[in-house]
Amino acid sequence: MAEENNNKEKKKLLLVIAIFAVIFVVVVGGSYAYFSARATNSGSQITGRTLDIGGNTLSITAQRVTMNPTTTPVSDNLVPAVFGASPTEVTTTEVNRALTKQCSLGGYTGCHVWKITASSTQTVASANIRLNLNVATVTDKQEWSYVVYTGTDSSATTVLHKGLINTTFPNTNTTIDIHNGAGLTAGTPVVYYAMVYLNNTNSVQNDGVTDLTTDETGTYNGSVILEAMGGEVKVNFLDIAADYITNLYTNAEKSTATVNNITYNLASSVGLMDDRLASSSTPANTVGNIRYYGANPNNYVWLGDTYTSDYTIPGNITLEGYADQEACINDGNNEAYCTEDIVRHTGDKKLWRVIGVFDGRVKVVTADSISTQGLSWDTSANTVAMGDVSLDTSSSSVNRGYGVNQWGPSGSYEGSDLMRLLNEGYTGTNGSLYWNKTAGTVYTGPENATTAGVSFANTGLSSSEKSLIDTATWYTGAYDNLSYVDAHYTAERGNMGKICTSGNQCNDKVVRTNTWTGKVGLISASDYGYAVNLAQCNQTMNNYWEDGCWNNNWLKPSTWYSWTMSPRARSDDARRVFNVLADGDLDVDVAGYADWVWPAVFLKSGVAISGGNGSQSNPFVLVG
Repeated sequence: MAEENNNKEKKKLLLVIAIFAVIFVVVVGGSYAYFSARATNSGSQITGRTLDIGGNTLSITAQRVTMNPTTTPVSDNLVPAVFGASPTEVTTTEVNRALTKQCSLGGYTGCHVWKITASSTQTVASANIRLNLNVATVTDKQEWSYVVYTGTDSSATTVLHKGLINTTFPNTNTTIDIHNGAGLTAGTPVVYYAMVYLNNTNSVQNDGVTDLTTDETGTYNGSVILEAMGGEVKVNFLDIAADYITNLYTNAEKSTATVNNITYNLASSVGLMDDRLASSSTPANTVGNIRYYGANPNNYVWLGDTYTSDYTIPGNITLEGYADQEACINDGNNEAYCTEDIVRHTGDKKLWRVIGVFDGRVKVVTADSISTQGLSWDTSANTVAMGDVSLDTSSSSVNRGYGVNQWGPSGSYEGSDLMRLLNEGYTGTNGSLYWNKTAGTVYTGPENATTAGVSFANTGLSSSEKSLIDTATWYTGAYDNLSYVDAHYTAERGNMGKICTSGNQCNDKVVRTNTWTGKVGLISASDYGYAVNLAQCNQTMNNYWEDGCWNNNWLKPSTWYSWTMSPRARSDDARRVFNVLADGDLDVDVAGYADWVWPAVFLKSGVAISGGNGSQSNPFVLVG
C-alpha cells in the first residue's frame, strides 16, 4: 500500500444502472421480488491507503467480497431485491440468507458486499471509522439500501447499522462512525462489512427509461475514513479498470463486421470490440478479449497515483540519417516526416494506451517509442551456447549474424536482446536498461553492432509503474504466413516454432518455445490486427496499407517501423520477426535490424481508475 502524505486522497466509484429492462423473479433475503432493472457494478476491489503519523501507520482498505454462486452470473449487475419487511427492519437472519445464496439467484445479483479493514501499528485508545454512501441525483434515490455488520466474508454475526442510503447520508459530507470511537490494538485489524442493495418496489426501476416510469434508480458511490492519533486516511470506492472497460463495451449498442467468415461485435460509441477469441465457433454473445479499436479511441492512461509530467525529451532529437531536427526539416523531401516525428517525441506526458482486457487484466502499450534510436530485436551476441557447444558462436556464424527469433529463455539461451533490455535481472550490453531507467550500450544492428550512451532515464519504468505491472504468460507461437488477424491470433497460441532445418540462416540450436512468462513484452501481431476498425478494413494484414485500414488503426506507427514480439516461421530462415510498417502493413524484418520499440505490459487485476476520461488531455489515472 502506498504511503499517503496527503490526507485528502480522493477516489470514486460509480455503480451505474443499465438502461434496459428485464422481467424475472429473484429471491435474495427470503421472499420474492419482481424487478425490471439491473445495476452495473464496475468495482471489484478497493486499494488501501496508509498514513504515517510520527512513525506509526494507520491503514484502511475496502475490498469487494468475491461471491461464488452456484449459477454463473449473467453479469455483476444488481437487481432490486427484498431483504425484509423494509430496509430499516433487516435482521442478521435475513443478511445471512442473502450471503448463503452468494447474493445471487438464477444468475442475477442482488447485493454487493464490501469488506472494510482498519489497522494501526500503535495501540490507540480511540479511533473513528467513518463510512459515507451517496446516491447520485436521480428521480428515485429512496430505494438504495445498506446494512453494516460484523462477521466473516460468508456470514453476519451482528447488524450495526441499516436503512436507506439517501436518508442516512443526505449529502456527500454526512458520515456514520461504524467503529463508534473504540480503540485499535497494535497489529490487530478490525473488520466491518457494508452490504448495498436496491430495495424492490414491484415497479419498473430502470435508469433513464422515462417513457416507462419516473422511478429512476441512478448510481451510488462511497468512501471510508479512518481517524486516529490526530490524522486521518481515506479510501474511496474505485472503478476496477478491467471491469470498467468491459462494462463500457457490454452496455454500449453494438454493430457487426465480418472478416474472414468471423462476425465481430463492435461498440463504436466507446471504441471497443470483442475479438471472439478469433473463432467463429465462439458464441457471438460470449465475451472474448475486449479491445480498443479505430483511429483514436479514448484509451490513454497514466500509471501512478498522481498525473504529473516526468517525460520531456530534449529538443536535439537525432532523427534517422540526420544530425538534428533542423537538418531533417530543411530537407524538403522529409519535412512532414520530421515534423510528425518531433511532435510524437517531445510530448511532456509519459502516457500508455490500453490494448484491451484479457482474462480480467488490462494490457497496455506505451504511447511513444522508448527511444529515438532504433533497437535490434536480437543480434547474435547472446550466444550463451546456442544449445550446441560445437557451433562457432562468433557473430557472423550464428544465423549469419542476424539474430535468433526466440523471445524468452530456452535451455541455456537467455532470451532475445530486446527481452533482456526491457526486463529486470540482466547485465551487460542491453541488460535491463529500460527496467532500471539507466543508460548504456544497446544493440542496434546485425553482427553485434552497438550504440553506446543510449539513455532510458526519461522513458524507462518508474517505481509506480513497476508496482502495477503483473507477471503474465505471453503467447509467442510462430506463424509461417501473412494473413487475416484471426489466423495470426490462433498461430500465436499454437505450437509452431522453428521450421527450417539447414542453411547458414538457420544454424542456431535454440529450441523455440510458444509461451513466455515475464513482465515486459511487446504487442503481438494480432494485437495490431485487432486495433483496426474491421468495419472499414476487410483485408489480410499485409494489405493494411489500404484506405480504411491504415487510417483506422491507433497502433499504426507514424513514421518508422516498429517491432512485435511474434516470430515468423520460414523454411529457410530462423531470424525473422513480424513488424509494423509506417504505411500500416504488417511485414517481417530480420531480428538484427533496428526498429522502434513500444513496450507492452499486463497490469495487476486490482488496478483501479482514480480519475480521467481516457482522452489524451485527460487520461485515465490508474492506481494499485
